[in-house]
Amino acid sequence: MTSIYEPWDAARGAEIIAQHTHLEGATLVILHALQEAFGYVPEPAIPMIASALNLSRAEVHGVFTFTNAGRMLTSCRKRPFAFVAALVQ
Repeated sequence: MTSIYEPWDAARGAEIIAQHTHLEGATLVILHALQEAFGYVPEPAIPMIASALNLSRAEVHGVFTFTNAGRMLTSCRKRPFAFVAALVQ
């Protein structure tokens, strides 16, 4: 079975983020674009989005969790909202 998603690549993630930073509601648009490209929102993308939009990681994470549409993968297992603990440490 062939995956329809790209493997996570930070350079590709940065490209996707840059393509959408000028849009209204860019945080949500970027999260959806990353999920469409990679099949999930990679954990390293959160600080990249925050930096590009001049937001805190917590603000980006808040949008991610509020939409309840986000998925993250860690060790090839679906783990929604897997890095919440990392933000509160």
